[in-house]
Amino acid sequence: MAGHGLRSVRPPCSSVLLFSLSFVRCASVEFALGVLAGNPQLHATAAAAFIDYQKNFNASLTARLGPPIIEIPGGVHPNASMGAISLSMKDDGDSDKTGMSEALNLLLGLEGNAPVIGLIASLDPVATLTGVRQIPQVSCYAEGPKLSNKKEYPFFVRTTPPDSFLATAIWHWVVHFNVPAAACVYSDEGYGQSLFGSLNDLARANGQQDRIQGQGLGRMSLLDFNAEQAREVAQLVKRIGSHFVVLLIHVAFAGGFFNVLEQEGMVTPAWQILSTDTFQADAGRKVGYMYLRPSGEGAKAPELRQLWSWLSPHDMEATNQMQLPAGLVGDEMFDEGAVFDPIAFCNFDSVYAYFIAINNLLHSGVDASEVRGRALLDEMSRLGFNGVSGDMSFDRNGDRLGAFEFLNVQSDGNIASVASFSAKTLNFTVTAPLTWMDGSVGYFPPPDMYSCDPGFYQEEQTRQCKICPQGNFCEGGLTAPLMPCPRGTFAPDVGMTNCTACPNGSFALDAGSAACVACQPGTEGPSEGMELCRSCEVGFYMPSSRSSQCLPCGQNQITRGLLGFRVLGSG
Repeated sequence: MAGHGLRSVRPPCSSVLLFSLSFVRCASVEFALGVLAGNPQLHATAAAAFIDYQKNFNASLTARLGPPIIEIPGGVHPNASMGAISLSMKDDGDSDKTGMSEALNLLLGLEGNAPVIGLIASLDPVATLTGVRQIPQVSCYAEGPKLSNKKEYPFFVRTTPPDSFLATAIWHWVVHFNVPAAACVYSDEGYGQSLFGSLNDLARANGQQDRIQGQGLGRMSLLDFNAEQAREVAQLVKRIGSHFVVLLIHVAFAGGFFNVLEQEGMVTPAWQILSTDTFQADAGRKVGYMYLRPSGEGAKAPELRQLWSWLSPHDMEATNQMQLPAGLVGDEMFDEGAVFDPIAFCNFDSVYAYFIAINNLLHSGVDASEVRGRALLDEMSRLGFNGVSGDMSFDRNGDRLGAFEFLNVQSDGNIASVASFSAKTLNFTVTAPLTWMDGSVGYFPPPDMYSCDPGFYQEEQTRQCKICPQGNFCEGGLTAPLMPCPRGTFAPDVGMTNCTACPNGSFALDAGSAACVACQPGTEGPSEGMELCRSCEVGFYMPSSRSSQCLPCGQNQITRGLLGFRVLGSG
């Protein structure tokens, strides 16, 4: 059926949809787009977006599958309909080498297709290539902060918030719940280091650099988790003194480190853990556990699920306008109950961002041949629309001003969304009572979470628990005062919960002593806990230090003066 992007080979009530092998072109310029991914869900949602877009001008398709999920403002421009836009999909093999090769094929049109004017891809090296070629690249899951640098990646845009926004959400959690200090554990690789670095930057910018404290896991292979090394890190985290722990750890280490925390007694009612969604698989093991993730599902998400339920593998067959690697979207994607990841919803919106931007430029009078490069990038950066992953808008760096949701394991084991954060408005909102790891339910942490462990004291201004310094003892608790050792006692180490009486032969004159002083020659310290050694009595002497008892003078010998450190002959 010429003139339509899609046609049916069965009566309208059929659920099977095949693409026409020919289109009537009413535009002299082809808007070629490329998708580069290894995840079948990303190819599936890109294809679904292509199908949904054609419902904007294909009445029979609309009758079969319902109205478009996302409408084009002002309607589809004549030069952007009926085959004017093509979508070519490639498998990047989850490899930089394969991805770069396929990206060049798409960008240069090396396989006989038109060179793309826009690319949907997430590999970092591709962002360098698209910048050099001045071709917009949209990513649905590249989150590294470095991609926000427009000098290095001038044509990069993303429909998922960057890690720097994730760190901002965590910072607002810390501030909202009056967390005196967050004890962070981060993996020593790109993901963990960038998150902790961004969180540290926020604390410094707010003049509260001590509020974020952290410990790296140390170098580990992603394929070889070192449990003993991780155990040492967990023990160091305990010495930070906070019961609020934030985990910024690569998914490859998440399960192993969770086990270490359990063994170290840190997944107990005395602690509260917040992590990123890399711990999602382990979170359900502890009531009160919290983790956050980008909100990848908006109000329109059910419409995409409905559309997908009406499609079949036949709809993924290659056409002149949509080319999909054979077998990449297999039959299992169409099994009943197939679930899309949040990044798949973002990918649907990535494709639609191009559709809307192309039409906006054409409606504004831009010649079709000029809908590319900087003009296309600038228009995409100005976009604002309601996608299947939620409200879509970008900042000046091309980063999505997205939202995050905080998920919480309830007492019945279910996981509920209890708070949200908007990178656009910087609002942190608690939407339901939270379940804490001690089993209590409330809008704020239980008071005991702010208490200090024995061996720590609470700093008055910051309310942070600090390890007890030498010469002092700290019993812990809600107020946790710092108490100097009384005279005659000492505390030689940090983290002491009591002071020790000076042993015989020594004394501590001042309160807050870290060590006792030995009794000098001519003096004695006959008992423990002496504040000052006493001089030998007449007729007694002590020639050496650290004595507990003076010695009597021998026959025909005397001591002169009160300091009997020297014996004199009688005469």
